[in-house]
Amino acid sequence: MYSDYSLDALIETAKNEFKKKFDQEPEICSYAPGRINLIGDHTDYNDGFVLPMTIPKFTVIVGSKTTKKYSTIDTLLSKFKDTQEQIIELDKIEKSNNCSWINYIIGVVDFFH
Repeated sequence: MYSDYSLDALIETAKNEFKKKFDQEPEICSYAPGRINLIGDHTDYNDGFVLPMTIPKFTVIVGSKTTKKYSTIDTLLSKFKDTQEQIIELDKIEKSNNCSWINYIIGVVDFFH
């Protein structure tokens, strides 16, 4: 859905969606380029060379501090099956074996909390 947007357009979309959802401007905005690793057969675990490179896709994150005991996480990508809003109780974060995209975000929230 958002794969053909420029970085600036993605940032504006994320900020606008945040404002609609939380009725305030986000305090932070960060982004990272997409990345791929070009490798040959069995290269990565045999001390071979890997060629990492960026691709013209981005991950954009916006947010604000909260004084509440929970954090709300949402995504604009509709291709994920589990795109519903996730609410995390900050004092009850536990390790999960669930292989969902949300675990990457939960790990960062837990580190900074």
